[in-house]
Amino acid sequence: MPLNQAQAQVLTTPAYYKIFDASLTAAQELKDQTASFENDIEVELLGLVGTQTGAYEIELIGPDGRTITNGRIRNANLIGTGQFPAPLPVELVIPARGTIKFHIKDLSGAGNAIQLIAPARRKWLL
Repeated sequence: MPLNQAQAQVLTTPAYYKIFDASLTAAQELKDQTASFENDIEVELLGLVGTQTGAYEIELIGPDGRTITNGRIRNANLIGTGQFPAPLPVELVIPARGTIKFHIKDLSGAGNAIQLIAPARRKWLL
C-alpha cells in the first residue's frame, strides 16, 4: 500500500540558491526579475543574504503572485550577510518548478554590484 503525502517521511537537505547576480548603473531599476528553484521538490526559503557595493531597494513577490513586502524595502533592513543572515519571519515555501519575483532599484548613485543568495531547505518525500 503506497504512502500518502501525510504518511511519507520528509528528508531535508540544506541549499543555497543564487537568485540575483548583476551590476546596476546609478538609479537603475529592474522590474520582474525571476528566480527559479527546483523542478521536482519543494524548497523552503529561510532568509536572504547578499553583498553589494551600494544601497538599493527591493520588493519581493512570492510564488503565488502576492507581494511579500508591502513596497520597496532598503537592503539594510531586509538582506543579511553570510556572517549575520537575516531570517524571513516564516519560511517561504516554493513549490516544485516555482519561482519568486522581485523589483530592485539602485540608490547608490553609482555602479552597484549586487549578489543575493537564499539559504534554504530542500524537502524530499521518502
